[in-house]
Amino acid sequence: MTRLNPTGSGLVYSTYLGGSGTDQGRGIAVDPGGHAHVTGLTNSTNFPTTPGTFQTTSGGGVHAFVTKLNPTGSGLVYSTYLGGSGSDQGQGIAVGSGGHAYVTGSTSSTNFPTTTNAIQPASGGGEDAFVTMLNSTGTGLVYSTYLGGSGDEEGKGIAVDSRGHAYVTGFTSSINFPRTTGAFQAIAPVKVPLGGHGAFVAALNPLGTGLVYSSYLGGSGEDVGFGIALDGSYSAYFTGLTNSINFPTTAGAYQTTDPVPIMGSGDAFVTKIANMTCSPQGDDVEGDGGEQGADGHEGYFHFCKSSGEMEFEERDSGKRMKGRMDAVTISGNQALINGRGTLLDGTPLYYAAVVLGNAPVIGANHFAIVWITSTGSFFHTFGPLTNGYIAVHGSSTQTGGLLDQVEQLR
Repeated sequence: MTRLNPTGSGLVYSTYLGGSGTDQGRGIAVDPGGHAHVTGLTNSTNFPTTPGTFQTTSGGGVHAFVTKLNPTGSGLVYSTYLGGSGSDQGQGIAVGSGGHAYVTGSTSSTNFPTTTNAIQPASGGGEDAFVTMLNSTGTGLVYSTYLGGSGDEEGKGIAVDSRGHAYVTGFTSSINFPRTTGAFQAIAPVKVPLGGHGAFVAALNPLGTGLVYSSYLGGSGEDVGFGIALDGSYSAYFTGLTNSINFPTTAGAYQTTDPVPIMGSGDAFVTKIANMTCSPQGDDVEGDGGEQGADGHEGYFHFCKSSGEMEFEERDSGKRMKGRMDAVTISGNQALINGRGTLLDGTPLYYAAVVLGNAPVIGANHFAIVWITSTGSFFHTFGPLTNGYIAVHGSSTQTGGLLDQVEQLR
């Protein structure tokens, strides 16, 4: 682990990180506070871990690790193994709001740690990719899931947006890799020779309970996704390696054909996928507001019609609620949404949200949320909508399912 000064003329800190075996750092991310978060692999049974973290001892073999260093590099904030009884490797890491680490990699363990309601709680066979979100102290998992089919997969790169969606890329040899309805490339491309790898691109919802989108990406050669970046509109940019002479390109792109059209020669690729974390039509409604109380925290509201997701996050304290709606009542220009969810630490909660629509009244295009946890904590938030607003068509009540009467108008 090495940190250079801004000019590259000297070291701020540089340290070993390992035990008596083989240890490799594969991915690194830095949070706004200057903490470095690292993942990789180790076969050391004495790799440095910290008391109280999720997995302090090795089960033997190769494990992934997740380590957070303090800003000066002089100590560990937390450090933990991550794995089962097989071979586990961390390849990519990202840091979300509140300091939560998101990790991806590969595992051959049939007992890799997963969480309740995970997208894929059991191995698909062979070696699978995994996606894991740790809490901010490294003491537990917010969610953890396999991601793979009957062949081999490896997660290589991961990124997370401000709303908590994790974006993952890597490679798969499975013809039954998990895909979503309407995926750009829902059928695995035929590989020459058979059994080769194709890239995959996927986005997970903030709870880690479902895929927003997941698709193959590639042609008839070897394709591997390595890295991801996001822009302010939640579009995802993927890069990697392709040996395919028929890798998908778009009209007007910089280089639409392989400059050396010989199967087996390698090229980089860059692919942009537009914001689909709510739906292809972008049917989300967003707003900014402040918690109405003595602390005066500022917050962010987001509601997605197509998935039924409701979320609120306090920007300055990292507190976040996420859930799904159970019922909606519409009257006049007002939509009342009721549901349940959890805080990021797993505390259950119930919420009621009022969203005022496009009628010409005071308070139109605003939202208000009241939510109460199972421990009795109570929160109230109010603010203007900043992206879209509620359009109401008559009055209706819907319990269960999705709300057809709420849509985004730009």
